[in-house]
Amino acid sequence: MDAFQEGLYARIHEPLWSKMRPKKWEDFSDYSQFSEIRNRFLNKPYSFILYGPPGSGKTTFIEILLRESRINHVELPAPSISIEDLKNAAKKAPIIIFMDEFHRFSKSRQDYLLKPIEEGKIILVGAMTESPWVYLTRPLLSRLYIKEIHPPEKKKFSDIIRNNWKKAGYLDIYDELYEKIEDYTWPDFRKAYQSLEFIYQKSVSSDLKQEDLDKILSEFLIENKRLNSNMSEDIYELLSAMIKSIRASDIDAALLYMMAMIKSDIDPALIARRLVILASEDIGLANSQALVLASEALYSIEKIGMPEAKIILSHVMIYLCMMPKSNSAYMAMKKAEVYLLNKTIKPPGYILNAGKQAKNYKYPHEKGGLTDQDYWPKDFQREKFYEPYKGIFENSLENKLYDNLSHSIKKKN
Repeated sequence: MDAFQEGLYARIHEPLWSKMRPKKWEDFSDYSQFSEIRNRFLNKPYSFILYGPPGSGKTTFIEILLRESRINHVELPAPSISIEDLKNAAKKAPIIIFMDEFHRFSKSRQDYLLKPIEEGKIILVGAMTESPWVYLTRPLLSRLYIKEIHPPEKKKFSDIIRNNWKKAGYLDIYDELYEKIEDYTWPDFRKAYQSLEFIYQKSVSSDLKQEDLDKILSEFLIENKRLNSNMSEDIYELLSAMIKSIRASDIDAALLYMMAMIKSDIDPALIARRLVILASEDIGLANSQALVLASEALYSIEKIGMPEAKIILSHVMIYLCMMPKSNSAYMAMKKAEVYLLNKTIKPPGYILNAGKQAKNYKYPHEKGGLTDQDYWPKDFQREKFYEPYKGIFENSLENKLYDNLSHSIKKKN
């Protein structure tokens, strides 16, 4: 190694966040939500996926757990792993395969894991920051235990960071800097330690006043905007404001709040998922095509990413603003949900698939679409859950249904 290389490697050091990571289970005493998984796994290993915000301890916990289990295991890179890599790992069965960032493991390759997991040749362990129900196939989901890792409360987050910082013997910093770091980085421990390391190096390398350090930290935090999938309180408020603006058909306000979130580096897929919900909850039967467009937008955004994703978001959001609104499907669901509280129901015998009465079922298509049979559960009072919504948009299909039903009622009377 020449002098240049020696000098280069001499300057490389382990990042502070890596040094601060727990090295054994005892260091995880503040992470009680991991206890159940650990106890079950050490008793009898099983396949599971942890998902939650970045820097919340998922990967660290899994690495400690695998060392504790003393079972043959291998860590494979989710984005680039091939079927051949999986086949080679399976040859060492039984084996635990750990894949971090599992949401980057393509669905087309997930099917290969199904049979080895069922046969017990592979125990799959994964960590991801995105929703498993979006990025995993249904067959794979059915074979895995899914656990959401919730971030610690801000006070707990603060206590852990400050205690670890002092235990490590670093020079203490004043409370206002601590608070600014914690407010910005919560719940990402990794980002918090990165920020602490940055300000610590600045404070020991030069004689700076507190206000100078405060300014330097502010610039550092702005340049290193948070990319957490877990949204801060201000982002939740912007998201809520955007949804309420769309609900009221205020295009400009909705665009303003959407772009404010984009500026904060929120994952555009999180906005798109909320638009999919709105398409059913607030537009619903007034225009069912809205759900199709919103779902396609989510798919496109996940495939394309930023910066082009914001064009798609703008397109679908303006469309949703322009659409007629109806929450009748949502309200019908809520009414049915309330009705079922503390009730156990059973359909009439003639609409069950088996039983003595099944032969008495009248096929509606043979009766012009309607029969005189009652489909409501016997001995339960009938309730009306769905009420067509009469909105201000004349061309709404639901308006026409409302008018038709009103006309029918008048005709009967």
